[in-house]
Amino acid sequence: MAEERSLTGGDLAKLARELETDPIFRQRFDADPVAAAEAAGMHELALGLEREMRELVALAERIAYDDVYRAELDTDPTAVLVAAG
Repeated sequence: MAEERSLTGGDLAKLARELETDPIFRQRFDADPVAAAEAAGMHELALGLEREMRELVALAERIAYDDVYRAELDTDPTAVLVAAG
């Protein structure tokens, strides 16, 4: 299994350039960001996007189903999110 790494500023800059300059890529990205990045040869970016999206969905599910966690977020959202990583 490949080592997972965070998206870098360079990854995000490359993504921003593609989104700004390539309307077809932008349209594909809007429909499926991971598939669009993979098809454009940005394999590491696709992996990073997929991981980030999984983490975001997991966070949304936790907020939706965990009353205690949601209350903690209401009290001090920054501290709770920093603690969660």
